[in-house]
Amino acid sequence: MGIPLSPFGSERPYGIIVQNNPVNWIDPLGLIPLDTIWDIGNVIYDIATGRWDDLALDAAAMMIPYVPAGISKVAKAGKSVCEVKKYHPRVRARSVQDPKSHNFPYSFDDDILSTKPISRKNDYKIYQKEGSMNDKAGVYEIGVTKDGVIDHRFFRPY
Repeated sequence: MGIPLSPFGSERPYGIIVQNNPVNWIDPLGLIPLDTIWDIGNVIYDIATGRWDDLALDAAAMMIPYVPAGISKVAKAGKSVCEVKKYHPRVRARSVQDPKSHNFPYSFDDDILSTKPISRKNDYKIYQKEGSMNDKAGVYEIGVTKDGVIDHRFFRPY
């Protein structure tokens, strides 16, 4: 295998082209590092999804060589994986007994729980989000005790 050529036609050793770092530099001419491509992709994603806090971090990472963008996304994903919701056994049982009103996907819970709660006595909170289920419009409800246990999950059609 010969020595790669530079864009100007002169021969240059491969180590110079990739700055002696072939893991992070994939362009055979040694012009664009892999982490820069990754950073640009993250910045475009942040703009498209309106994640302005992530955009600031990813733009900063783009300016610092070999600091990959997207770290905030990894941290958020790790946090959501580590957060385990506590469900009262009755909630799971009701989803089997009454699948028409109680058996909506548990993946909806994060979205419903992100709404402003309605406070009840004893620090009980009810979270509601409009939506539809089986072509019926209504409201998803989740009830949470003061201990953080979900003891109520229900779809209430209009």
